[in-house]
Amino acid sequence: MSEMNGLSAPIMEANELLWTKPASELVPGQVRALLKAFLREGQVALHLGYTDDFVSDAVLVAVELVTNAVAHTPGGERVTFRARIESAHQLWAGVWDCSPRSPVAKPMFETNGMPVLVESGRGLGIALAFADELNVTWTPPRGKWTWARFSF
Repeated sequence: MSEMNGLSAPIMEANELLWTKPASELVPGQVRALLKAFLREGQVALHLGYTDDFVSDAVLVAVELVTNAVAHTPGGERVTFRARIESAHQLWAGVWDCSPRSPVAKPMFETNGMPVLVESGRGLGIALAFADELNVTWTPPRGKWTWARFSF
């Protein structure tokens, strides 16, 4: 991965975006901008013609996954974001972090059907609602990829 001024530069190829950064509160917004550009302006994405709704949903889920990873990554450690166009109708997006904690989806609704009103902790629930598949792949000796797959 190329380094510029001590910061990693995103690698954006025809069908893949890869970026590693120190975990910080700025990373989710940066991933939002990078993924939008990748899905709207990338060579393959332009040819596939992703709809605005698809791009919005994929970006929302990716940002939720990245926000969760950043929140659980110890200071000074890095997170890696990757998005990959797997086929004409499928996108994979994931984030790697070094945390040994397994992501946990908190309930979105109370047992009486009312929404749970909390300020945080609903990111995985949102990801579950929008992605076709959501999973975790552990990477020994430490860390994990938390990822989502989308079809359109």
